[in-house]
Amino acid sequence: MKLDYSRVREFINRLKIRDKQKRLVPFHPNPCQDRFLTLLDKMAAEHRPPRIIIDKSRRVGISTICIALLNAQCCGAQAMEARVLAHLGDTARILLDMAKGMHQSIGLPADWRRSKLLYFDADEVNSSKMTVQTAKTTGGGRGGGFTSLLCSEAAYYEKEGSFLALLPTLPRDDNFFCFIESTANGREGVGADFYETFLAAHRRDSEFEAFFVPWYEDPLCVADPAILKKGTDEENAREEKEIRAQYKVTDMQMAWRRLAYMNEAEGLLTKLHQEFPISWEESFIASDNPTFTKEEIELAEKGVKPPKFRANLMRQPNGQIEMSGRGPFKLWETPKHGHEYYLGADAARGELHGDFSAAVVWNGTTGEQAAAFQERANVDEFADLLDKLGRYFNNAMMTPETSCNLGNTVMQRLMKDYKYPRWYRWLGRDDRLRPGTSSRPSIGFETTSRTRHMLVHHFRISLREGQVTPHDEEFVSQMKLAETSFGIRWDVRFGHDDVFMAGTVGWIARVQFPPRKVIPQGTRTMELPDDPNTPEKIDDLGPIAEAHRQKVMAKGAPSSQWREGMEANR
Repeated sequence: MKLDYSRVREFINRLKIRDKQKRLVPFHPNPCQDRFLTLLDKMAAEHRPPRIIIDKSRRVGISTICIALLNAQCCGAQAMEARVLAHLGDTARILLDMAKGMHQSIGLPADWRRSKLLYFDADEVNSSKMTVQTAKTTGGGRGGGFTSLLCSEAAYYEKEGSFLALLPTLPRDDNFFCFIESTANGREGVGADFYETFLAAHRRDSEFEAFFVPWYEDPLCVADPAILKKGTDEENAREEKEIRAQYKVTDMQMAWRRLAYMNEAEGLLTKLHQEFPISWEESFIASDNPTFTKEEIELAEKGVKPPKFRANLMRQPNGQIEMSGRGPFKLWETPKHGHEYYLGADAARGELHGDFSAAVVWNGTTGEQAAAFQERANVDEFADLLDKLGRYFNNAMMTPETSCNLGNTVMQRLMKDYKYPRWYRWLGRDDRLRPGTSSRPSIGFETTSRTRHMLVHHFRISLREGQVTPHDEEFVSQMKLAETSFGIRWDVRFGHDDVFMAGTVGWIARVQFPPRKVIPQGTRTMELPDDPNTPEKIDDLGPIAEAHRQKVMAKGAPSSQWREGMEANR
């Protein structure tokens, strides 16, 4: 029988719980609990199993609403067996007592034992049960036949992969809950499983739904604003100013945060971010060597916006590429007459659990991101998609990442089968064409530890100087996760770096082969017209940049046929 969430809400409103002053009060869901119930409504309407992973601030009431939902299931259906998994024995007892108290408050028959709560129907026949265990005892429960699961503080389970091992035993049904909730515990070690599972859900790369709860959604996170009159250290003062500018928080909420910073976090912002985060990215404490500074991330975030189109690109009989219906391409603009575009690409195998094939298009004339693509496409599919995307954007300069065979295979398909006309030529780490016996320079960008550093170096300079504006949320998200090791090499330790790699590879082509003309950032309009007859204020890069471009184009003496392809539609 399908769960009726309107009746579930009615059941929850009949319960009573202990508040923070230990008083027995009616259970009225707070804002984050109500948002959680709304998400369950939405998943039920979409016929999706209610599997949710929750990254949260401390003491916001997520455990309470999850226990209430398990109670509703055990009371409303027969033969239910709910399993609650806790980090520590004390937490397990608290959760069991919470379930007992809720059940007692509505006067239904039950029998509670050391680690179980047995539910009875109207004829006092044992119908359902809730069992509470600690993470250390999960090994014995992997073969159990439970119908719903709550893993509390899952990021702290010492037994690596403990909650992941229980997931396959759950039935796949709209009526059976699976809730994984925790405050974050870093990206590595014990907390790695929770982090990777949450990240996969956030990327919609799993059946789980990602749900984040910031501290300010708790109505009890308030204090006397007079606290703010006292001074604080410079770093925290700067962060408080940024929070006020970005989030709608009151003086009372900011006063509470100041107290939490001084007391629970012991004056450590890293601890405050972990225990009481304001965003999910903040909650997962990064390493001491993030690739981009906080200021650079903020600059990138300012340009993030939804794409104008999510379209497919179709090849017409006359060879033209046109948009046609909804598809995998995210487009922030359509190609503009006289503008030069740059396309970076990162290939993958296209397998179900592997990396994505990704592409990013930059409008070199404006510095704005024009398009993005991220799907599981094999090399043959990816070559066709890249050919259509590049030709659509005025024969964009194609820059595939070629450090693996997949990138080389895609490049060969584009050259031989599709006769793609315009390519990036490898200049080397010192921005000069390498002398060699071949008269034809290498095509594509080869990534090594040194060239990865060069990619980031040029991109961050362009970002600081306002020359580049990313719009894709996924691109900026991967920027945030990039870490630098040994002073040179950057990497995304968990998750994917495909979109970020494609974007930086595409941008290095714009840096080394600059467009003839640019639109300075201060003179851009919010919506540039697509009409080729509409005049725009365009300034020349100047004789120095043009001389550099001509010098780069001339070096290496490529064949005349290849040079014509490079110069096509410039």
